[in-house]
Amino acid sequence: MAREHDLQGLIDLHRKRLQILERQRAAYGMLTPPHILMDIELALSEIAQLEQVLAQIVPQAQPVPAPTLTLAITVAAALDLQAMIRTLAQALALAERQISIRPGVEPHQATELRIPTLAAHRLLELHHAGDYKLQAMHIDDIQLGAAPAVHAAQPGARPRQIAQEDAMTRRVLLVDNDPDYLDSIADFLELADYYVYRAVSLDRARQLLDYVWVHIAIIDIRMLDDTDAKDDSGFRLAKDEKYRAIPKIMLTRHANYDVVRRALSPSIDGRPAAVDFFNKLDGPEALLRALDQTFAQALRINEQLKIAWHPLSSFPALVNLLLPPEYDNARLLDRCAELEDLLRKLFYDSAQITIGRVLKPGAGRFMLEIYAYNQAGAERQYVVACGVEPAITAENARYKDVVPHAAGNHSTIKALDAATLRFAASAYQLNGGDLETIESFREFYQSNQPAESVATCVEQIYCETLAPWYRKGRSQRADQPLGALLREVFGLQPEQLAHDRLGVQLSVISRQMLATGLVRQIKCADSEITLTFHSGAAARLANPAANQYEQRLSARVPVQRGIIHGQLDADSILVDHQSQTWLIDFSHAGQGLLLQDFVLLEIMIKLELLDTLDIELRYQLEQRLLAATDLATPLNDPALPAEIARALIVIERIRANAAALASADLGTYEAGLLFCTLGFLTSYQPELQYVRRRLMPYAHALLHAGLLCQKLLVAPPAPADLPSQAVNGLWLDMINQVAWVEGHEVALTSQEFKILELLAQTPGQLRTRQEISDMLGAEYDMTEESRLNSAISRLRQKLEAGPRRSRYLKTIRGRGYVLVLQPDRTVQHD
Repeated sequence: MAREHDLQGLIDLHRKRLQILERQRAAYGMLTPPHILMDIELALSEIAQLEQVLAQIVPQAQPVPAPTLTLAITVAAALDLQAMIRTLAQALALAERQISIRPGVEPHQATELRIPTLAAHRLLELHHAGDYKLQAMHIDDIQLGAAPAVHAAQPGARPRQIAQEDAMTRRVLLVDNDPDYLDSIADFLELADYYVYRAVSLDRARQLLDYVWVHIAIIDIRMLDDTDAKDDSGFRLAKDEKYRAIPKIMLTRHANYDVVRRALSPSIDGRPAAVDFFNKLDGPEALLRALDQTFAQALRINEQLKIAWHPLSSFPALVNLLLPPEYDNARLLDRCAELEDLLRKLFYDSAQITIGRVLKPGAGRFMLEIYAYNQAGAERQYVVACGVEPAITAENARYKDVVPHAAGNHSTIKALDAATLRFAASAYQLNGGDLETIESFREFYQSNQPAESVATCVEQIYCETLAPWYRKGRSQRADQPLGALLREVFGLQPEQLAHDRLGVQLSVISRQMLATGLVRQIKCADSEITLTFHSGAAARLANPAANQYEQRLSARVPVQRGIIHGQLDADSILVDHQSQTWLIDFSHAGQGLLLQDFVLLEIMIKLELLDTLDIELRYQLEQRLLAATDLATPLNDPALPAEIARALIVIERIRANAAALASADLGTYEAGLLFCTLGFLTSYQPELQYVRRRLMPYAHALLHAGLLCQKLLVAPPAPADLPSQAVNGLWLDMINQVAWVEGHEVALTSQEFKILELLAQTPGQLRTRQEISDMLGAEYDMTEESRLNSAISRLRQKLEAGPRRSRYLKTIRGRGYVLVLQPDRTVQHD
């Protein structure tokens, strides 16, 4: 009877362990890690063997069937059960009686197939390899389990979530070089609802720590030689900085004061190598109590936390934002469990959290909104930065060291933080803000808000939200050539700007612009790019790949430095319906060039937020900006299309604040725009095909960089190469359709060139407004007086030295205009 009782106890123990393993397999579905499948197979085999031994002792005891797995098979053709059984038996070297099939209720519904475990793995391998025998059966899909696993969320559908009881299984790594002790303790802990990973060597322990997520590690101190009093190999594993986030309990049969002191003493960062010490002689019940205590005191995971979801969110979706595309999918749900535990640590004092929108995705990190509720139902709102541990730790350091901790409205206050082995998170609160009425600046801009509302938002960003930042640690330096400084600020390497690399990218962008119909014609030469728009107008610009940036921008220009956000893009700014603003994402905060925060936002508006596929309109925008004489130049032009005019109003406000708050001058600011745009161009992947809407930002960047190179870097021809009129006055280059004013080339739109061409036919003589309107014709509808006024105003800004100095293009009020090709040097006013 004693032997029967012992056998039955072992069978019950293995069945309990098998239940835990099966729950894990059901949660993972097709992503089940190989070690779990092997553990299931081993447990089934051990149960079968023990049942057979028990049946010999007690005849009425019946052995369990051979280890099997259930598969769900979907077929494209009508199902012939007998034919399928025969084919599977031949392919898998099985007897037909070893295969059990239960067809679905509806035609073509998934069919349940139950076969031996090893054969099931072989079948999956054959299916993924495209075996011809399986193809002949028209099998579309084979998955583990009785129903297909969900791999990704479909649009509008709620993704599958891990069951609560599976997600909260307590995970322990048990490391001991005594296999018998290892198995006995592991079996005991599994009966107490712990999931135990077993490691009989240090190598296996490190392998598991790198592969899976565990809450606590229990490590034997003597892992190499139990008889060697100097063996502390397990202790060295516990001290490994790589695994410092995991609490450890040390095991030994040879306790002494020195070992205990070393294990529990704090290290340099204040953390002890272990949180507890356990003598094996005290028995497994004492170890279980130590584990429970460690979970409660050292781990602090809120196991009772209720988690509600935004309809399109899930832990797999969030984990996919953190892990690189090539990451092993077999570890996906394991990482999901770790991410969930991270939030349970972060919101240890809450009763429920509701996970909302992802506010800003990024490489290795994201920011999302979370609403937390206490037991009384009181709500607290957080913006949570979550990511790989090194990234969040670095961001926390930046926040602590450089971000002003103002207590008023518009400030973002860090409230909570937590970390696991691989991930970390920080929770921020927005002072004076309500997340339910807040959206990103991207959403705010693209929701067709009035231009003045967006401009007010920009004013709030710089004058209210960032004002405390810019008052700290300011200095002015001129210790570095401007080109080298800006290349460093915008993270560019010299090889990225090399002609053989950037030139290839620009060449492919040019070809795709033509192929997708963004331009009528494009010519890409070594030093120059010529665009022909669909209107027939042309634009000539310098080839950005042909310029020596650092050599041409070698002057040591004084620049203002201070505390900056460093990543001021459309997703780092949050806005409410009253245009109040808050900042998130402090991963780049620190000392830097003040104009960087202004340049980044202007580039974001032009390349990512501007909503037009008309490249000529974007050219008009850039021409308008290039005509500015300083950062305070008014840019608004009601005659331009609404989307362009709106962008100009917002950019005007950005530039005005750059002048006032960063003491920037136009030349330095435009050089910053150039390097920021080059940085964007270097992200283009020439091996990919882009749809027009994704290609347009790169097309605009090429246009923008070329025009800035033309202005900032390309030296004008020597005076000897130009007629004297081009050097001393105004001259029209009829071939290239540009103007020259006192030795400087002036780029013109086709409309502007036609106006100048008409006026230049009779220099010094009046041409009426009606004559100009008739000459332009229907292509440039000038029937409204304001349209011609705006066209002349833009042209005058390009030709004259200042808005009040009209020496070349004069207005005869109420009648028309006069063009003077070689004016007197005295200043005249209209």
